Amino acid sequence: MNPWLQRLRHDLLKRALWTARDLRDLGAHPTASDLRALAAGLRELADPEGRPIAARALFSLFLEDAPPGSPGFSQACDTFGQALGFADAAVGRALFDAALGPAAVAAVLQLEPAFEALARSMNPRI
Repeated sequence: MNPWLQRLRHDLLKRALWTARDLRDLGAHPTASDLRALAAGLRELADPEGRPIAARALFSLFLEDAPPGSPGFSQACDTFGQALGFADAAVGRALFDAALGPAAVAAVLQLEPAFEALARSMNPRI
């Protein structure tokens, strides 16, 4: 896998997806604590210098260093960015209305196929 994609997966996706997968696998309605952990996975990351940063802002930094991509790479980056925005908004709503917890988990889980599409745009043989 391309080193840029590896860093993106490690630095940006790992925490949010691990939490969302755990919540999905539990099958129970997320608690307030669960939702705070899900939010932390999107909003309490570290930039390359170790400073706090949210996932959307971190992705913007990643885009500055993005390698040249295939013709579909730009669109895949846009789609991934939109998925990040949708996930963050869904989690934000769930923090205020716990009934929306399952939708927030589902929105965060959608980051995985968006990332996979981004990876395929860089290497269509994936």
